[in-house]
Amino acid sequence: MRDDPFDFAGLLCARLCHDLLGPVGALGNGLELLALDQDPAMRRQTLELMTSSSAAVAAKLKFFRLAFGTGGDMAQRLPITGVQTVINDFYALRPNIRLGWVVNGVDLPHPMARLLAVFAMLAGDALLRGGDLDIAVDHTGPASEIVVRAAGERIAFDAEHRLAMEGGSVPYFDTRTVPAQLAARLADRFGMTLQISPPESAKLLLGATAQS
Repeated sequence: MRDDPFDFAGLLCARLCHDLLGPVGALGNGLELLALDQDPAMRRQTLELMTSSSAAVAAKLKFFRLAFGTGGDMAQRLPITGVQTVINDFYALRPNIRLGWVVNGVDLPHPMARLLAVFAMLAGDALLRGGDLDIAVDHTGPASEIVVRAAGERIAFDAEHRLAMEGGSVPYFDTRTVPAQLAARLADRFGMTLQISPPESAKLLLGATAQS
């Protein structure tokens, strides 16, 4: 695993910028159109585009703040309903992915909430043609458990992702695989145990358990 914190931080920033570029660019294009086009119908359509792009930026920033943000320990809790809202709003931008939730408990340790967002990102990235993204959360006893399952026509979760999540040596990291590395680092730092479905499985399952 790449241990250079500067490289790791740079990859996370690159991933964030890549995902924000589209809606931010749409806002810029909308401002240019408003300045040039005086047709009322076109201006109305442009304002609708800018409104949706602004909402997309806000949803992505909230999601990345949860997944990539620092701070918090296993004693600090986040309301599960708040975490649900952040993930739901993020995936509302991808209508070809259907979210399902099974929740037991009212809150999650902060690191597990972060890891849940990272799992959701990894599983969503793996659904190249869309599909079902089912999320289960259980925080009712002495241990906390999260599971994310991706099922779809085509799932892409290659050996580099698996090696990164297992803390193995991956020759090359990029913005595609850096969330898997982040998952491994979170688990290592906060004593969480990761589970990954086997390569031959038709569905992708990502899970984690930790003592509360």
